Amino acid sequence: MLGGALAIPGAGISVIVPPLALARTTTISVTALAGSDVAYEFAPHGTRFNVPLLVTQNLANTQVSAGLVNPLSLYVGYFPDSSNITSVTELLSVGVNALNLSATFTVWHFSGYIIATGRSDDSY
Repeated sequence: MLGGALAIPGAGISVIVPPLALARTTTISVTALAGSDVAYEFAPHGTRFNVPLLVTQNLANTQVSAGLVNPLSLYVGYFPDSSNITSVTELLSVGVNALNLSATFTVWHFSGYIIATGRSDDSY
């Protein structure tokens, strides 16, 4: 109702919940999935928002900072099943700030999201 924020500093993610995004007080959580993928499970699964949440991912410890991935080729994919995170059913726009190595996107509902390129060659 009043909004809030949460973060996982070790994973580099922060989530801003704007006021009125939810009609009632709700406890939400974000879990970084194990492995090298930049993927998260958001809960409660299926929660929908009146106003989108703003998610920011620090890219400093990813292949972007190592120069292995073109930051402008990034996208965010929604996956409905965390046992198969590469089965993306919805693509979201992502804003990339190359100066501070961060990616920002909005979410209207909760489940899982992955930040990826989806390309085998990310040459500049």
